Amino acid sequence: MGQIYGFLSVLFFLVSHSQVKVLEHFPVQQVVLFRCLGILLFSVPLMLYYKVPLFGVNKKDLLLRGVFGTAATFCYFTTLKVLPMATAVVMQQLSPLFAVIVASTFFGEKSHWSVYLLFLSCLLGIVMIKGFQGAFSLYILLGLGGAFLSACAYNFVRKLRTTDHPLVVLSFFQYTLIPACLLGFAIDGAGPVYSSDIKYILILITTAFLAQLCLTLAFQKALVSKVSSFGFLSIPGSILIGYFYFKEAMSSTQLLGIGIIFVSVLLNQLVKNVKDSNNPKALNNT
Repeated sequence: MGQIYGFLSVLFFLVSHSQVKVLEHFPVQQVVLFRCLGILLFSVPLMLYYKVPLFGVNKKDLLLRGVFGTAATFCYFTTLKVLPMATAVVMQQLSPLFAVIVASTFFGEKSHWSVYLLFLSCLLGIVMIKGFQGAFSLYILLGLGGAFLSACAYNFVRKLRTTDHPLVVLSFFQYTLIPACLLGFAIDGAGPVYSSDIKYILILITTAFLAQLCLTLAFQKALVSKVSSFGFLSIPGSILIGYFYFKEAMSSTQLLGIGIIFVSVLLNQLVKNVKDSNNPKALNNT
């Protein structure tokens, strides 16, 4: 079931993140707050209905998941606003490799040596993308930072599976986003909301809630390395959305760089599947 939830989360995230780009005329903190409050409108009533504690049990790890997730969200949404959608998504989808490395280093999940080789090939792909976007160097680094922070957040979601309900993990993340958004408003202000924006905001809110819920369920039901690698599906998806919906053309070299990253992340998933097929404990976690 963890892998099914992972696949669904990718589809919902693609739709949700395309709306972030549609709403790019708003400051990042305002789009984040739209999503945050919308998710809470869904999650809090559900927690009250199912009598789930609003602030959870393992507050330390919930807070750490929230802090890492908040920083990752602001990094990613900023790159979505500035970079072509495919480039921003590709940067974010390095998080599966980061997630495996973090899980191996801090949470005792063993990783294959090939993970590090594949990570180097991803860096080559990034260089190929960045070569034609020199002015965006800062945002490429911001995208890489967001991917690493997401990896850290995903591992805490995995760790929380034995202590807290998925709705709590999802909602606590939004609790930590709100202060960051308010700080952003104090620094950068907010933009006016027009009637033409409402439908895009509603799509953003609904798909974001479904995506976050599916992702949380996925990481609590399967190994981090297996679930996070489903994100590779968003790479071709983002290229198609960027080309047909946002009219974002990419050079052949940039597409080749994206292809290298896509293949590297896919191979990471295949290597992990082979390894897990020989490991009964890993299979029991799915």
